[in-house]
Formats: sequence, C-alpha cells, structure tokens
Amino acid sequence: MWRSICEVGEKGVSGHLDYELGKTHLDLGGELKVEGRLPSAGVAAGITNEGVKAMATAELLGASVSHGKATATVRLAADTGFGVGKDGIEAQFLGTGFSIGKKTSISLFGSKFEWDFSK
Repeated sequence: MWRSICEVGEKGVSGHLDYELGKTHLDLGGELKVEGRLPSAGVAAGITNEGVKAMATAELLGASVSHGKATATVRLAADTGFGVGKDGIEAQFLGTGFSIGKKTSISLFGSKFEWDFSK
C-alpha cells in the first residue's frame, strides 16, 4: 500500500512517502502491544518550527513488543538519516544509531530498544 503526505503551512514544509506490504497489530489489553511487519520502505523530510528531519527507511521484516514506556523491536532494516528538534535528536546509519529526547533509544542493524519519557 502506497501512502504519501505533504504539508506546507505556517510551521514549515514536511512530507513523507511510504510503501508497506503488510502489518499486523495486536493490543493484548492494558499497555501490552505486539506488532509484526512485512517488507516496507519510505522517505521523510521536513523543515518546520519544531525541527529538521531527513530519513530513508527500508525494512525486510520485523516484530515489536511494547509495555508501558518500553518498546523492544527486532527487525532487519537499514534506516539512514537524522533529526533535530524540540523533542530531541536522532541519528541513524544503516539501521544503527540512537535518539535522545522524549523517546530515547539505541539501535543496531534495525533492532532497537526504546524508552518513552513522554508517557
């Protein structure tokens, strides 16, 4: 399924283009959620008053589980790009990188552990 969004306004310019073959999301009650994904790809870019972001994503397959503030993701992916804004900073190269801010994470070849401080 192809999906694209482009926004131009007072806050700035941003947009993204995504392709996703399939996705399954299960909410197991309360704060426990499980998700599985098939091949997907996307690009996103933006310059707004909230920050700057440029990211390309490519994923072969993946699965994630989240409970409360923590999310663990196992996937084979090659996200590459950066982001700087009011919510923090992010840098990725071929699926390996970090983010520091409201959502803080560390990733290696697409697999990631994330903690959401905004919840």
